[in-house]
Amino acid sequence: MWTLELVTDPAVGDSVKSPATISLGDGTTTFGREGGDITVLLPSPHISKTHASITVAQGSPPLLSDVSSNGCKIIRSSGGPQEKVKKKSVPLGEGDEIQFGLDARKALDNIEYRYVLRQT
Repeated sequence: MWTLELVTDPAVGDSVKSPATISLGDGTTTFGREGGDITVLLPSPHISKTHASITVAQGSPPLLSDVSSNGCKIIRSSGGPQEKVKKKSVPLGEGDEIQFGLDARKALDNIEYRYVLRQT
């Protein structure tokens, strides 16, 4: 089983906050700011209505997919280069950090939601 652990959440004072831990069972978990098919709500103007999905299939590493044009940032636990992901799919691994809400017009440290992937 895989989980995402929240590292950063800007929703201080908001009535809707993202969960501190997200269990990723077999199937698809969808991230976004609004909509009926959203599994994890990330309220921010820098998050697309349907922003990205993480799919877990038994025996395979999680796959980040359906990434919107707003993109996500991946920091690999292996020390590889940081990767800005837009409109493509990438496999994820233990300890990888997934960042949502990058405002490309501002500094890279302006990430709004940061999660670390863990295998439990």
